[in-house]
Amino acid sequence: MPVYIGEIAAPAPGDWPWDEQRWTQKMRDIAAELRATSPPAGPFERFEITQYGVKEKLEPGDVEVRSAAGEVFGKVTRRSLMLADIEGTMRLGGRILNITSHGNVYEPRDVIVDGKKVVKQKPVAEKFDPAKSLWTDVTVKAPWGSGSKMPLVPFRRLAINPYLNPDLHYRRVYIKQLDGMQLPTGERHNGVCIAGDTGGMRKTHCDLFVGREDRHITIPSVGQGGATMCEVQIMETSSTARGKR
Repeated sequence: MPVYIGEIAAPAPGDWPWDEQRWTQKMRDIAAELRATSPPAGPFERFEITQYGVKEKLEPGDVEVRSAAGEVFGKVTRRSLMLADIEGTMRLGGRILNITSHGNVYEPRDVIVDGKKVVKQKPVAEKFDPAKSLWTDVTVKAPWGSGSKMPLVPFRRLAINPYLNPDLHYRRVYIKQLDGMQLPTGERHNGVCIAGDTGGMRKTHCDLFVGREDRHITIPSVGQGGATMCEVQIMETSSTARGKR
């Protein structure tokens, strides 16, 4: 089995890195550790689980996708850039781009979660500023995109709110309703994920990274409607994820 040290070869244009041999060694080590983790017995908390993926449905346009240094990666419509800005990762011209500066403005909005009215921060399309949406190419170092703390791994990485849950980074998280589900990759999930990305979620809300934006899965909900509610247990810190490699 080949071992990759540091950077790996960029994927061919039009290809997606589902083959784990094209991941960095650290990504594969983290995935192996999560798969080997035994499900806990509880007690469980109720969390809302949403999903996000790499934005690839981008319409050609006249708005530049730029880096902070002024490099232009391509041109898309304003709406496409706004939607990619929300996801935080896009695939443009065969390259994986990660956001470094957001152009979206978020404002509070009432929504229904688990049958109750709660306040969430939602983007306001009219206030999106394309000039502030800046990106960097991470194709080689993080073939699925880079979370705030570690590379993204499909169906295993969770985004949390770092201000409301500062101690959750690198913690393994068991999602009971995900345990036993067969994924689009053919793998049967054991319910164990890891917190390693950030977003504007509520304290009892995690966002599951699913790879491509069209790979959302149907997770059974234990809630009353308005959101996918799951039974969750926060587990111990992953030494594999926290360690530098």
